[in-house]
Amino acid sequence: MQFVTLVMMLCFVLFLNFAVIRPHRLERKRFESMMASLREGSVVYASGIRGVVLEVRLDSILIVTGPRRTSLEIDKSSVELERTC
Repeated sequence: MQFVTLVMMLCFVLFLNFAVIRPHRLERKRFESMMASLREGSVVYASGIRGVVLEVRLDSILIVTGPRRTSLEIDKSSVELERTC
């Protein structure tokens, strides 16, 4: 009976690893890679806002957007997509 319980716990841990933990790690790694590649001149789409990066700061980025060249400061965590010009 104890062996069956041990096998069931092991199966649960393996399922948890492949269903939750591993995908989360992969997504986090992809996000960190995107943040590391963010440079001045990149185009940023954050919450529907398009702009060109002027400055990369510790926790935020400064972008310029629109025909009037309006400057906006956006948290790095809100960046959804990054493309290089």
